[in-house]
Amino acid sequence: MEETMSVPAATASVDESCVLPRAADFDYPSVESADGVWLTLAGSGRRILDACSGGAMTTCLGHGDEAVIAAAAEQSLALPYAYQHHFTNAPQERLAERLTTDLMPEMARVRFTSGGSEANETALRLIRSYHVERGDADRWRMIAPAQSYHGSLTGALALSGRPSLRARWAPYLAGHLHLSARWRDDPDGSQALAELDRLLAEAGPGTVAAYVCEPVSAAAAPALRPPDAFWRGLDERRREHGFLVAFDEIVSGMGRTGIWLASQQLPITPDVVTIGKGLGAGYAPIAAVLCTEAVYDALDAGSGEFEHGHTWDGAPLPCAVGNAVIDRLVEIEAPARAREGGARMLAALDERLRDLALVREVRGSGLLLGIEMVDPRDGRSPLPAALDVERLVVERALAQDLLLTATATATDGIVGDQVLLAPALTATDAELDEMVARTVALLEALEPEVVGALAEAEA
Repeated sequence: MEETMSVPAATASVDESCVLPRAADFDYPSVESADGVWLTLAGSGRRILDACSGGAMTTCLGHGDEAVIAAAAEQSLALPYAYQHHFTNAPQERLAERLTTDLMPEMARVRFTSGGSEANETALRLIRSYHVERGDADRWRMIAPAQSYHGSLTGALALSGRPSLRARWAPYLAGHLHLSARWRDDPDGSQALAELDRLLAEAGPGTVAAYVCEPVSAAAAPALRPPDAFWRGLDERRREHGFLVAFDEIVSGMGRTGIWLASQQLPITPDVVTIGKGLGAGYAPIAAVLCTEAVYDALDAGSGEFEHGHTWDGAPLPCAVGNAVIDRLVEIEAPARAREGGARMLAALDERLRDLALVREVRGSGLLLGIEMVDPRDGRSPLPAALDVERLVVERALAQDLLLTATATATDGIVGDQVLLAPALTATDAELDEMVARTVALLEALEPEVVGALAEAEA
C-alpha cells in the first residue's frame, strides 16, 4: 500500500483537540520546526521571530544546537535513566561539580529537579529541614515580595502575594508573609526594610525560616531589581534574626543577566539558590537547587537525610544535556553576550518608545528586558484589567510573526502590565534589532487602539 503523508494542521482547534488547553477560547498555532530564534508554523510555513526564548525564557541557546542534541543522543543510547533513590551517575556528578566549582563557587551542594516549580518547592523543604535539624522547628514561615512568581506548585505558589494568582487556590496555600515594596518609589530601600521589620515583628522572628525572592525579577516585573542598600539591610537582619536568604534564579541564572548568577552582582550571598530554564535550554527538563556548605552541614550533622525528590531528579539524560549546555554557554561567552546584546536592545527600546504615552518605563538586565505599560491618559496608572492588554500584546505580536511574553500584573496593584523580552543568548545583532523593530511597531499601533477603548469605556 502506498504511504500517504498528512499535511500538519496549522492550528490546534480547542474543539477538536484532546489536549486540556490553558485558554479554551484560543486556537493555538502548531509549531512544526525551529532553527535558532525562528519558529516555523505547520501548514502555512510562516516563520515566527522568537523574542522570549520559547515563550518561557528557556531556549537560551536557540533551537537546533547540534552539540547539545548529539550529547542527548549519546546519553540516551548509554543510559537515559537511573533513579536517584538508589544510584548516582557520572553526568549528575559532573554537572554538580561544574556548577559548584566553576560557575557558582559560593554554593557547595546541588539537588537536581525537573523544572523551576519543583526546584522552588524543593528549596522550601530544604530550608525547613535546615531549621528542624538545628532544633528550631518553630521556623516555617517565609517572607517574599508580593509582586513575584515562583511556580505553579502549591508550595511555590504560596510565595507569591499576587491576588490574581492566589485567589482560586487560597485554601491550599500556606500563610506566608508578603512585602508590598514598590521599588521605583523607594530608591534607597528604606521603606522596604521598614516593612520587613514590621513583618518580622508580626510573625515573631523566631518563626521566620527564610526571605525568598528573585534578585532580578522576571515575569512579575521584568528586570526590576531592588537597590543595593536593601540587600545590605537584608543581610544585617539575616544575621540578627537567624533566617536564611533564598534566591529564585530560575530565569536570571545561567548567564542571562550578564553574569552566571544575578546574585553575584549583589552585596549579599544567598544560602540557597534555584536555577532552571537556561540549564536545560529547552533540550531537556532540568532545574536545580544549590545550597552553601553551612546549610548542608546542618543536615549532615542531624539526621543525615533529605527525604524529598521526584522521579527524574538527577537522571543521566537531563544532566548530560545540562553539561552540554554549559559547554556551549562557556564557548559562546554567554554572560558577555548577554551584557552586550542586552545593552543594545535596552538603548534602542528606550530611545524609540520614550514618546509613547502607553509606556512608562523600559528596564533591562542583560538579555532580560521589561516594558511597563500604563494608562496613556496619565502615564502612571495601571491599565484597566478589562482591556486585557496582556492578550492583545501576545495576539498582535503573533499576527506580526513575533513571539512575545506579556503579563497581566496591573490587577495586583503594584506595577502595570508588562511586556517581557528574553531572547536566546545566541541571537545575532540583526535578529535583536529586528525584535526591537517589531516590538516598537506593535506598541505604536496598540496605543491608539487602547486610547480608543478607554474613551469608549468613558462614554
